[in-house]
Amino acid sequence: MKKWKILGIFFLLILFVSGCRSENLQGSISENLKSTEGKVIIHFLDVGQADSTFIELPGKRCMLIDAGEKENEEMISNYIKKLGYQKLDYFVMTHPHSDHIGGAKGQIETFDIGAIYLPKAVTTSKTYLHLLTAIEEKGKKITTAKQGVIILDEQDLKIEILSPTKEEYKNLNDYSIVLKMTYKNKSFLFMGDAETLVEEDLGKNVKADVIKIGHHGSDTSSSIDFVKKVNPSLGIISVGKDNTYQHPSKEIIKRWETIGTKIYRTDEEGTIILETDGNEITVKTSRKKENLGEQTSDKNQESLIIESITSPVKRGEFVEVKMKGKKNTPYQIQVIYSSGASSAKGLEEKISDDEGNICWRFQVSSRVNPGTYEVKIFNSEEETSTKLQVAE
Repeated sequence: MKKWKILGIFFLLILFVSGCRSENLQGSISENLKSTEGKVIIHFLDVGQADSTFIELPGKRCMLIDAGEKENEEMISNYIKKLGYQKLDYFVMTHPHSDHIGGAKGQIETFDIGAIYLPKAVTTSKTYLHLLTAIEEKGKKITTAKQGVIILDEQDLKIEILSPTKEEYKNLNDYSIVLKMTYKNKSFLFMGDAETLVEEDLGKNVKADVIKIGHHGSDTSSSIDFVKKVNPSLGIISVGKDNTYQHPSKEIIKRWETIGTKIYRTDEEGTIILETDGNEITVKTSRKKENLGEQTSDKNQESLIIESITSPVKRGEFVEVKMKGKKNTPYQIQVIYSSGASSAKGLEEKISDDEGNICWRFQVSSRVNPGTYEVKIFNSEEETSTKLQVAE
């Protein structure tokens, strides 16, 4: 009898410890979600030659746009779980190609699901049919995506569908759901695989600070007129390293960069994370961009990296520039407006810390004309630059 009493106490102790551990884990998840309040955080996931974007929204809500290939299924669900989410409030599948919906079935089976959005596209692929079965078995309905559908419309946050604009297209890519998200003073455009035909139909409501560039940077998208209309400071391309499609097109990259857009690519920088409070945007990447240009004997050329810049900004707003270079080394920064180099407070020479990090913070004068300006960081041995866009 005494033996069973001791065993009973032992099992109660195990249950108590397990409960404490569970409570602590839940606490850490709650803290993670709490830290996102008042922000929108966009994760452009590194899923190779596929597409998947996870968005953390205010109010502990989230959205998943596309779910990569079948092989990306577990990676995507684990990534979302680690951020503390058990429910996908909004699941948008831009169009039924396997590189966009291959991992969708697994997400539907793994998470609680809110609203599901799909275009009215017809395909008989097994991947698509299995997806429809999973949605039915989950007891969910599909909201047909088309121009004018509003996913969210709140005081500071609006998410709207700009396309499809037609009932039928010849090309499955053109059925792609095109989304525009506006959070306070910043806007984001998600193009799926929409090609130039769709770009022509979108009208004027495409100006954005950030664009998820269409069709993996292919030359079937990003027409010259469209690039000029959007005029973003940042462009994101989801693409696989050394892919057989030769995406992205060098011509398209140059087209965006010519107007001052800074390009980030998942094949070079891994998962790309954008965070905004609605006024400023910061960028983080899961790995440093490799030097893919001409080889040079000067190893110092690779050591200076601008990790993030607040851009675009309005006149009178503050800009934050973060860089990584050699440790304990002096660097200078220069912002070159049309009137010449800025002398704003905060642009003084600084010395990097023990890990090579430096951060400058300065205010854009109210007298600066709207436009795109060069920002240089340098010392006697090395130099790099980026663009600062000043808006109205």
